[in-house]
Amino acid sequence: MKMLRFIAGAAALAVVCVQFSAKAAAADKTLTIGFTASETGALNVDSMNQLHGFELWRDQVNAAGGIKAGGQHYKVKLVYYDDQSNPSNAPQIYTKLLDIDKVDLLMSSGTNLTAPAMPVVMQHDRTLVAMFSLGINDTFHYPRYFQTMPYGPNGRLAISQGFFGIAAGIKPGVKTIALVGADADFSKTALSGAREHAKKMGLKIVYDRTYPPSTVDFDPILHGIAAAAPDVVFVGSYPLDTVGMIRAAHELKLKTKLFGGSMVGTQIGSLKAQLG
Repeated sequence: MKMLRFIAGAAALAVVCVQFSAKAAAADKTLTIGFTASETGALNVDSMNQLHGFELWRDQVNAAGGIKAGGQHYKVKLVYYDDQSNPSNAPQIYTKLLDIDKVDLLMSSGTNLTAPAMPVVMQHDRTLVAMFSLGINDTFHYPRYFQTMPYGPNGRLAISQGFFGIAAGIKPGVKTIALVGADADFSKTALSGAREHAKKMGLKIVYDRTYPPSTVDFDPILHGIAAAAPDVVFVGSYPLDTVGMIRAAHELKLKTKLFGGSMVGTQIGSLKAQLG
């Protein structure tokens, strides 16, 4: 239900913000929302949970008569395509949604799929409501971009603030840190903020590397971290590599005072089951 309310809130924001074709809307009284979904690939688990939330919200709203706007009720229609968890597929999908499907509103999910879609959205001067993307508009400064995840005005720093707050309270004080994450938009943004926090705390960075998003064997990475012997380890990861990193750290019996960070996927039931 929390996800349902979250999606409903995002859609309500979208209805307020977007200006769709009045002529087309009046003809069929439909609000068409377009987005990509990772129905296959590494992001499948997280994306499908989100897709089911979208569908539940659509069904609930339509059953209640649709969304009321401008004195009329509009039924919600979802149009989406499988991006295969591949960021390079996002631009062509959003181009199709805009030029062929003529959707009224665009939505997106995570950072890695939102960032490559932004140039297409901006060229078409369309509104985009992003669900979980991190620090996207720090680069684009696009006035028709709306972020629903409550990172605040500086998500790059906010997403790791809690981790470093905990690290600052460890006694005796910590002095060194390892930073690791995927070579992808989300992780690189999170790691950028983590470096700034580490600098402010006076922590020495003894390990700072990224790995290809396709990585499946995390043992060499964890061995490298163990060799650096950091007091704390900050990880920026997406669902499958989150599982891989936790498993490798557990199997290696990594000795560190704090291990965690911006690790997407730990809330997903099926991944919790995999980790036991």
